[in-house]
Amino acid sequence: MVRLLSLPTLGAFLYAATSTVSALTASADGQFNIQSPNSFGVFVAGQILPVTYQLDDSTSSGFGLNVYIASTGANATTTAIAAPADVSKDAASKMPDNGSTTIYQHTVNYALPATTVAGDYQVIFESTNTKVNTTLPITIRAAVASSSSVASSSATGSNSASPSGNGKNDESAASVVSIGFLGAVIASVAVVAAAF
Repeated sequence: MVRLLSLPTLGAFLYAATSTVSALTASADGQFNIQSPNSFGVFVAGQILPVTYQLDDSTSSGFGLNVYIASTGANATTTAIAAPADVSKDAASKMPDNGSTTIYQHTVNYALPATTVAGDYQVIFESTNTKVNTTLPITIRAAVASSSSVASSSATGSNSASPSGNGKNDESAASVVSIGFLGAVIASVAVVAAAF
């Protein structure tokens, strides 16, 4: 039997299911905190990998930071995300006052290439003054092909994806994806509700 949930309960469940909470990870040398990415976070090729870190007044004036992404396979490669990364303590990076310590936050929105091979990676934060690395494992999934490019390549027998150019296919594909996602969420809610 499927139990129906009230609209407020459903809304609260959906909010909880889609919200992400980001805890700070202290660097190995204690000079800064990492807000994102989270350890074991999952990202998608062709999209953004947000890299956010925080310094405070106690961070050494000689502090320097490089940020890299490295694959973990047999043919491991390392790519600079920010080398050197911004470690300024200025008004533009100052967070709202929390009362005890001034926090300076910096974000780099690294565009993962669409050709990034799916697999396990590491985001490496290198403190250049102490030569200590803080490494966070992440997973990158393959880029998602758009419905219009898949349909276009199927219709032409081509292996290369090309946009349709008329915009109408893109809208209908987005609607199908949205409806499919909504259906999956509703099905998940029904399964969870059945467990109660």
